[in-house]
Amino acid sequence: MLFRSIPYTHSGAKASYLAMDKYLSYEIASSLGIRVADYEFVGDFSSLSAKAQKIMSAPFVIKPNMGGSSIGVYVFEDPKAFKADDKYFTHGGVIVQKYVKGHEINVAILNDSVVGAVQVDYKRSFFDYEAKYASNDTSYRTETDISLAEQKLIFAAAEKFHNFIGANNIAR
Repeated sequence: MLFRSIPYTHSGAKASYLAMDKYLSYEIASSLGIRVADYEFVGDFSSLSAKAQKIMSAPFVIKPNMGGSSIGVYVFEDPKAFKADDKYFTHGGVIVQKYVKGHEINVAILNDSVVGAVQVDYKRSFFDYEAKYASNDTSYRTETDISLAEQKLIFAAAEKFHNFIGANNIAR
């Protein structure tokens, strides 16, 4: 749309890129004081940084730096189960990140302000592609299992990030 002079109805190319690039979005979030689980960008497994090695010594996640829908995401609750393989780099560089077990909460932003949240409940080991698009066991609810104080922190972080990257009108 950018090249055809068709106006965007929501966020433009820059905000969309910043949100989809996990490394950049984590760097931005961290700079804004938003807590992010330890992470490191990895281009290949031949020379891992000390930080990546530390992350990978406990439960961790490998995910494509770019992309969505949990395609190419692998969770290693037992780090010894990990074997280096080029399959992880199908979509380019990856993020290795500390695995944090918790609730899946999506924050809804409309007209650049938080309007609420949805908790996603799923039966799979994590909210993967199957759970998102194919499972009948996934449910969505507006009453969350987090405290009001946690909800306020999450809402403030979502709105702060949304506005900082220049997102427009609507986001999740």
